[in-house]
Amino acid sequence: RIAAEMEAALKERADAEARRSETSKQRLLIAELMTMKCPRCGQAFSEFQDCFALRCPRPQCNAGFCGWCLKDCGVDAHRHICGECHIAKRISPYNPLWGDAKSFEAAHRERRQKLLSDHLATLDPGLREDVVKAIRPDLEGWGLSNNPEHPLRPGGPVPRPGQQQIPGGRAPQQSVATLA
Repeated sequence: RIAAEMEAALKERADAEARRSETSKQRLLIAELMTMKCPRCGQAFSEFQDCFALRCPRPQCNAGFCGWCLKDCGVDAHRHICGECHIAKRISPYNPLWGDAKSFEAAHRERRQKLLSDHLATLDPGLREDVVKAIRPDLEGWGLSNNPEHPLRPGGPVPRPGQQQIPGGRAPQQSVATLA
């Protein structure tokens, strides 16, 4: 009887450790999903200034990509932003090339929310619950709500800032994403 109890306790501890290990693995995967990075080389970046046509700061890469959706656009993202990017058309329909940090954060808060929701949907319910508990401290830093009842809702409505105008005579330029 004692041997059976010890074996059951050992199995329970092993199962709990396996759950913790898988939860930690999922937390790292989610942190990677939440990181803004160059779509070509994976170089993380953290800052945005003015133009949504971004260029990777890594000299070996130099990818041109969309600051709204992070699509790799080859060398230059201007055409994609002005004519193809659905996020740009929705958030800044009159002037999708130029924006501010609020617009940038709004777009990426939505992107993160979708990525997180999609990823969590692939997990079994028990693991999903453990992972949501584990990432709860990170949610606010990602711009997502830390509300235990609705952990995946953004922390408030998506701001729709006033449209910026391109200053007269200024040609579109590509912003260089700042390394994280």
